[in-house]
Amino acid sequence: MNNEVPLIDWADHNTLTEEFKSAFTTVGFARIYNLWTQQELLAIKEWFTVVENWFLTEQNKQKYQSTADVAEGWTPLESQVVNPTRKRDWKENFEIDRFTDLSYLPDELSKSLAITHPLFFSKGKDILKIFELMLETEPGLLTDAHADPNSHHLRTAYYPASEKRDNQLPCGEHKDYNTITLLFSPDKGKRLQVKNRAGEWKDIKYLDNSVVINIGNLMQIWTQDYLISSPHRVLFNSEDSFTTAYFMNLPEEHNLKPIGPNPRKYPNTLVKRFNSQFHKAKQMYDLRQRIRNKK
Repeated sequence: MNNEVPLIDWADHNTLTEEFKSAFTTVGFARIYNLWTQQELLAIKEWFTVVENWFLTEQNKQKYQSTADVAEGWTPLESQVVNPTRKRDWKENFEIDRFTDLSYLPDELSKSLAITHPLFFSKGKDILKIFELMLETEPGLLTDAHADPNSHHLRTAYYPASEKRDNQLPCGEHKDYNTITLLFSPDKGKRLQVKNRAGEWKDIKYLDNSVVINIGNLMQIWTQDYLISSPHRVLFNSEDSFTTAYFMNLPEEHNLKPIGPNPRKYPNTLVKRFNSQFHKAKQMYDLRQRIRNKK
């Protein structure tokens, strides 16, 4: 494979399990194409049209702005940072945590997401079934563990066109901390890259009717380093671009007992403990960076 980002045909059911194994044990990323039916694809494209129109034309985004106490909502340009060694990210986001009641969203996003979220959720479960086969778990172990839609998180992002900026990216280098992420984008020019084991940054080529899937830190720990969580980033583009990331995750009380063929490396732990340790480590890293920057 040479640590290139694999392309996997979702329609080729005979090879999916082996191709997933090859991709996610070596690179941690893959683009899966031929993903949606034509009817589903129309709904997904309508979602991106609605998202683009909202970000570009909404006059009162502050009404939906996220606060320090609420994770969900709109976040303005340069208000978030995923890599504290860089300036804040050159992007706007809309963070969505609750899916059983969408009335808190702008009307147009709410109406479209009521149609598209079930598609994201259902496709995510179908993808998890391939992971079950690859990891040789009992049937339903992963899909049952991810059954609560409100354990997941959706982020739709707007990357305004820009030339290169000093020590800043639309989305800085980082690893995801959840189990698996499904990343959808309608934009051929979006510059998504993953860092391979040789330390080289590789472009993830665009394909229509597809999803980029990547492994998060939680899944790497759960599988005792059998599946790989890799650094990734978004580079600047001369045109606007948009993405929707669907972060699949586990309930906080889920016990991470080892799965997959690797020998035990990490002790059993609850997801909430893993999350707490991750956020404490990130906070300490952020603090050290701020202190260094002041010197």
